[in-house]
Amino acid sequence: MSLKQFHIVFIVMAVLMSVGVAAWAFTRYQADTGVLLMGGLSAVLALGLAVYGVWFLKKLKGQES
Repeated sequence: MSLKQFHIVFIVMAVLMSVGVAAWAFTRYQADTGVLLMGGLSAVLALGLAVYGVWFLKKLKGQES
């Protein structure tokens, strides 16, 4: 596995983990605002990582041409 492939796999796993933490936090927050804040931050992180992953894939396609 090349470094580029590992980077893509790592980003995908990070997005999935962030979405999982956000989903868990949003279903478990009850009255604890700290857990709700953690869920919101995880959701923002997941979105940012997804945008970065798309940007990275476009950059890779531009290099292969």
